Amino acid sequence: MTPLRFILALATLISLHASATAATSPCVSPTNTWPILDISPTPSMSYQGLAASITVTIAVTTPSNARSTCQASLQLDPGSSEDRLYGPAGASLAYQASGLFPWDPGWNRVQVAIPPNATKTYSFTFSLPAGQSPPVGAYSRSFELRLYDTLLGGMIRSNQFTISAIVTTTCDLPPPDLAALDFSAAVHAGRIPTQVQQQVTFRNAGCNGPTRLTLSGTAMRNPTSPDQAEIPYTATALIGSRQLTLDTVTAGSAFIETSASTGGGNIPVTITVPPTGVLPAGRYRSTLTVSLAPAQ
Repeated sequence: MTPLRFILALATLISLHASATAATSPCVSPTNTWPILDISPTPSMSYQGLAASITVTIAVTTPSNARSTCQASLQLDPGSSEDRLYGPAGASLAYQASGLFPWDPGWNRVQVAIPPNATKTYSFTFSLPAGQSPPVGAYSRSFELRLYDTLLGGMIRSNQFTISAIVTTTCDLPPPDLAALDFSAAVHAGRIPTQVQQQVTFRNAGCNGPTRLTLSGTAMRNPTSPDQAEIPYTATALIGSRQLTLDTVTAGSAFIETSASTGGGNIPVTITVPPTGVLPAGRYRSTLTVSLAPAQ
């Protein structure tokens, strides 16, 4: 089963902002060399239903001949007060941010002081909380990081970066409400005189994308019978509006695929045993396997 995965990438676009303070700003050298603002790393992450996070580091480097210590503020503009990445057909993915910035709605600001010819680093963390099952696809959110001269005013540098998440198909199949079915009560005078059915249900099962449902099993057999007597059955499963049937007389497995997400639904499986002739005494057993996986 393919786990849920997010790939977070930070793409950086650097732009330089000149201002009327350039000639006298302590952050700029007499030769008009400006501080450098870097954001790293450019990472990828996998997500398997548990919380995942990435730590982003900001590096501010002042010119070697800057006039004096650069008194500045780092400001992060998330563009929106909603802590979500946005993806296909309006779907969204929640994120959390912590460290360095206060993460109040709107602008987030922190004061920094960097002496000439020095690099200082500052870190903060983006996290994807556990338990999310968004549709498969790409999700993203753009941010802008700005460096301001707090003594004279004016923006010195800005970086734009994008957080992106790639959600791939993953499936969840909790245990059924019954782990075993016993048809012994249907046996009379050594045979099963009429058709009998029993059902199990897999609740809150499915995939967050196109799904393959597979049924695998063989007829119930009596291992102590000299002629390997058996009791055939059919298994019928319902996923969404699609129905899958396995007939153990003709096959050992069967599958269907859906073209849409099936997450969070119930999958009932009905076992039907047909009438039989007289059977050798003994216990007849079989194992039916129900599998969910991303569609191929």
